[in-house]
Amino acid sequence: MIGSGGYPYYGIMKIPKILLYLLFAAPGILAAHPHMGFTAAMEFEFSGDKMKGVWQEWRFDPFFSGSIRGSYDWNGDGRFDLDETEAVFAGAFANLKNYDFFIFYRTGGKTLVPERVERFSVWMEGNTMVYRFFVPLEVKDREIFLSVFDRTYFCAITYADPPAVTSGTTNLAPQYRRRENRDNPVYYNPLSPADDNTRYDRWAPGLETAYPEELHVTF
Repeated sequence: MIGSGGYPYYGIMKIPKILLYLLFAAPGILAAHPHMGFTAAMEFEFSGDKMKGVWQEWRFDPFFSGSIRGSYDWNGDGRFDLDETEAVFAGAFANLKNYDFFIFYRTGGKTLVPERVERFSVWMEGNTMVYRFFVPLEVKDREIFLSVFDRTYFCAITYADPPAVTSGTTNLAPQYRRRENRDNPVYYNPLSPADDNTRYDRWAPGLETAYPEELHVTF
């Protein structure tokens, strides 16, 4: 099971839209897309033969980690207490609702995005900041294709190795397979400034192409 780091959770996301991205400006960061990055590990939670949802655990690059710690670790103890966690959530996470929390999944012939996330927490592991939160999923079949991907390509996202584990009480043996979804290319401008979050529906001169990597989960 992916560890929680021993930090308290902050409850269901009900914070209004707040700017997320422009929290740091280190040399080289503002030169081109992507401007920051994190590694995503996933923990799919089951109850019996039902998938309840997925825990997301994101480990951020040192520049963004240092910026958030400098801005929100107010007492400088290297931890985020409840008030600091609430401030991180409001100032450096809640705006992701406008980007579907970077999560897209296909099940039952439909493509869906999360309506909410729950039980947000944040902590430091050395110089790496970690976000952890739970995403309820509406799974119609015994399979799901799930991608963690920023379609503006502001943020480069990689998967942990292994990318996913299973938790909860179940007799199932879920299988996790990584695949590149070449049916849904994402186009981005590699020279865009940090405040440009344009989503391109089609390729045009000057744009580059990325293909979301997704997990195919069967159970």
